[in-house]
Amino acid sequence: DEEWLEQPVHQKIGEAAAKLYGESRNAGEDDLVAVLAKMSYGLKDMWNAAGFTEAFEGPVDIANRAAEFLMLKIGREVWSYGQSNSEVQEKLKKRLGEYEALRAKQTG
Repeated sequence: DEEWLEQPVHQKIGEAAAKLYGESRNAGEDDLVAVLAKMSYGLKDMWNAAGFTEAFEGPVDIANRAAEFLMLKIGREVWSYGQSNSEVQEKLKKRLGEYEALRAKQTG
């Protein structure tokens, strides 16, 4: 999205989403819909108190994007960006590759 810009709150939202994802997976959940629900509802429950309201996207948007990354990571196609779908997916795949490269460097 050309209008997206990084905000300081994004780091905190990412950490909260990662924690919820980890809790769900550690509890043995492997159904994407259940993990998505845990993330959506978990973020929604903490959104105001955690100060996430300055973000332009909400808890459901964040959880949906996380699910898209998971699907792309396993080689699935996602369709949620209309006419710019291919372009957005390529950007997401590039970000995913950058993340994996950094992660590999850190665990080296």
